[in-house]
Amino acid sequence: MPPHLRLAAVRCTVEVVDQLQGILKYSVLGHHDWVRMCMYRTGDAMDTIGHLVGVIAAHLEREGEGSRSIRNLLRSDTEQLRTIEPQSLREGFTKYDLDRMPDPVRDQVRTSLACVAVRLPVMLGYAARFGSQRWPSRCLRLMADAMDELAGLANLLAAVRADGIGYELLMRYQQLYQQRPRAGMPYEADRDYLKGLLGLPGEVDGATWSYVGRSAAGRMREPLRADPYEAKVMAMLAVLDGELEGQRWADPSRRLRVPVQNVAVGCLNGLELALLEDGEDPLYWLAEHDDIYAEGAARAMASRLARIYPDGSKGGGTAILDVLHAAFGSAPVGSKR
Repeated sequence: MPPHLRLAAVRCTVEVVDQLQGILKYSVLGHHDWVRMCMYRTGDAMDTIGHLVGVIAAHLEREGEGSRSIRNLLRSDTEQLRTIEPQSLREGFTKYDLDRMPDPVRDQVRTSLACVAVRLPVMLGYAARFGSQRWPSRCLRLMADAMDELAGLANLLAAVRADGIGYELLMRYQQLYQQRPRAGMPYEADRDYLKGLLGLPGEVDGATWSYVGRSAAGRMREPLRADPYEAKVMAMLAVLDGELEGQRWADPSRRLRVPVQNVAVGCLNGLELALLEDGEDPLYWLAEHDDIYAEGAARAMASRLARIYPDGSKGGGTAILDVLHAAFGSAPVGSKR
């Protein structure tokens, strides 16, 4: 993966982890507005990944790849989109039921978050290492799968509320107006994002994404302090990759294996614990089963961070790409994934 796309991959990963954490938080909290908030975060995560997929597609186009080949890599013929008019669930939920996330919905949320989370460290591993010619097809397949998983989750969440709110409001919660099908990638915004990452001027209509690209490229090239949250995200993903090394993600029926799900969700919860300042309580309380995984993940992340910053600086003067290389010091094992 060329340096300018590594910048986009890091930016995407950090944002997606934050969005997955938000979904997980609202699935545990007894918050009356959990459906709307989870729909927002799910759409945000899907769209964030879509911008990474789009800029990789723009890079391949710039390198001379044909449009048909790009569409095949994007799996555009089988992509799943957030629905416009979701069908309501057969088993309706009462207003009391929806004060908290129903167990069947929570189970699917955990599965979907784990499906996305386990793909992120593999993609970052391709950003950290050199010499792999397979990175475009590998990364695009992983990220296309993640987008489709999030689309399915968005459809489920919309179906929960399909009978309870108006059509226009549901469309807004699903953020359908900003959805970008992979079949149309790369869009002009993707090309401008790429130009910004390369330090080239963008088109007038795409100035926003050109600016985003230039800002990311400038920030990553300078010897600035790595953001502590970004460093912890990369440490968490390196821990997750290490825990799953050599394991198959899915069983023969293609369902995510329960141990894999527990590790992935545990790492997301562990990141929440690792972000706490001394004396702070977690934002939400976990059941005993999840608490054990979260505490173990938080300890492993602290150990990983100590190796990344042996001087105890916690990021002082360290460029974020150096943090990425330190977190993924050895290439992830992907042969069984």
